[in-house]
Amino acid sequence: MSNRNWGPIIDMIKGSRRVLIFTHTNMDGDAAGSAAALCLVLRKMGREAWVLLEDKMPDYLSFLDLGVFCSQVPYDQDLSIAVDLGSWDRLEKRVDIFRKAPAMLVIDHHMPSGGFCEPCLVEPTASSAGLLVFDLIKTMDPGLMDRDIANALYTAILTDTGGFKYDSTGAESFHAAAELVELGAEYSKIATEVFDNKPLAQLKVDALALERAEFLAEGRIAMSYITLADLEALEALPEYCENAINVMRSIEGVEVAALLKERKPGSFKLSLRAKEYADVRSIAVQFAGGGHLRAAGGQIDLPLEGACEALRGVLDAFSASLRENI
Repeated sequence: MSNRNWGPIIDMIKGSRRVLIFTHTNMDGDAAGSAAALCLVLRKMGREAWVLLEDKMPDYLSFLDLGVFCSQVPYDQDLSIAVDLGSWDRLEKRVDIFRKAPAMLVIDHHMPSGGFCEPCLVEPTASSAGLLVFDLIKTMDPGLMDRDIANALYTAILTDTGGFKYDSTGAESFHAAAELVELGAEYSKIATEVFDNKPLAQLKVDALALERAEFLAEGRIAMSYITLADLEALEALPEYCENAINVMRSIEGVEVAALLKERKPGSFKLSLRAKEYADVRSIAVQFAGGGHLRAAGGQIDLPLEGACEALRGVLDAFSASLRENI
């Protein structure tokens, strides 16, 4: 039996008829998997349910498209659920649609910001939103699980634990993964889809990020950038930038990787990853962002040169904390 207080959330779900599920733009495996699993469960409970998207699902997650994602509002919902999403700004253009529902709730593993809605079950120490949705389903009715739901939840946990290697993984994630495999999760197929089927253009983006990487703090920090012009020249989609940060972090001696990704002219999304001990969330908060200790992000609304200069200044100051851990 879970020690999490799912009662208020289960009551709201059981009292609903039409539900819209929301997650963040530029979906990752945790966002897509946890939202898809919850939607499938709600349908099995007899509710109308959809996951409302604002942008295209990444190609590598297309196997999770089980008829639960939509880009147009299908009805006036009586319940909005945010999954793997903890702030109004990450809803972007869907804020008013989310707020239209008379009832709203949040299931997430990021600290909420900006007075985000209640009730919520937010657990920053959880490895993934998928782990929380798994626990919710088990608490609500374990009999609702099936292979499609197990595949979606396994994908969520697998990706947000970095293949079960991040220090946030914990025993609960391994236990959940084992249960999902027993329920039919196709773990080998999922790992191949997520990690081993990369478009050539994505590998070219990775290579470009490495080629222009700048090293700070005696090689313990790597920073780089990808512009819209780069994506056009490489015939690459914006989602192809997501792996480059992990490639940079994998360099021997690098503890912190920082990647600027241009989303619109003069505006960059900042991704930050740490390997073992650095608190990159403390960097992200200086750029209107947040996240986890070892994985965080922010936003810099400056042209490329100014964005790099601003980031470099913060990283230079941060490098003192890295020296203390040598």
